[in-house]
Amino acid sequence: MRVVTALLRDKVRIARTRRAARGFADLVVCASWADLVAECDRRPLGVLLIDLWCVSGVSAEAAFDEVRELRRRHPALAAIVYGDRAPERARDLFDAGRAGLEGLVVAGIGDDTKGLRRAIDDAEATSVARTLRPALGKVSPRVRDATMLCVVRAYRPIEPRELAGVIGIGRRRLAHLLAAERFPTTRRLIAWGRLIMAARLLEDPSRSANQVARVLRYPSGTALRNACRRYLQAAPQEIRERGGAAWVIDRLVGGVTPPTRTAPATRRR
Repeated sequence: MRVVTALLRDKVRIARTRRAARGFADLVVCASWADLVAECDRRPLGVLLIDLWCVSGVSAEAAFDEVRELRRRHPALAAIVYGDRAPERARDLFDAGRAGLEGLVVAGIGDDTKGLRRAIDDAEATSVARTLRPALGKVSPRVRDATMLCVVRAYRPIEPRELAGVIGIGRRRLAHLLAAERFPTTRRLIAWGRLIMAARLLEDPSRSANQVARVLRYPSGTALRNACRRYLQAAPQEIRERGGAAWVIDRLVGGVTPPTRTAPATRRR
């Protein structure tokens, strides 16, 4: 299971979070900011689900600085703000997006079990996708966006036609752009996105390949192992030992060579 560490004041939100986590995530509800920091120091991977206004007290300002510092220490953490619709919170909710937090859940709007689970999935995947962005600095914007979207949608695998539509081009045009930059085909790129996310989850030594396969909706642990062998020539344990997501990203992007003007573009991987 994935790891979710929560700091919430409202009892209804705590109850909804517990229901959403049941059978889905290893949830730790902390009583204070100090407890949350200690838990993140102990398990520096996963998702924070936090009420920014209960860090220092009921009437405190949103604790953006505290969250930024915690994420500086543990960059693999993804953060979701679980806030309310009070008028005085509106600006803070807007600033949460500007601060680079990966998710926002508003109490009473989409915070049922399905909504919370989807928010956790999306936040964790978005966090991993952001680590990918610097490695894609030299590729075209459409190829960069397509690659990052494959990671963002790792929990809900996207089809090639849908991937092209989301970034605003046709499927053939996307295939042409990927080939021109010697990236994998669209369907293979989607598989790479799932493997990057799988590698991040495998960074937690308490997670087995079978658990990661279930989280990412592979048909079985064997299916995940086969994908690792096919694309990475490595077993899940080897991926963990070699650096997890960073290593897989390097294998994907490091294997791309700039196209030349004289030689036709060819597919790799």
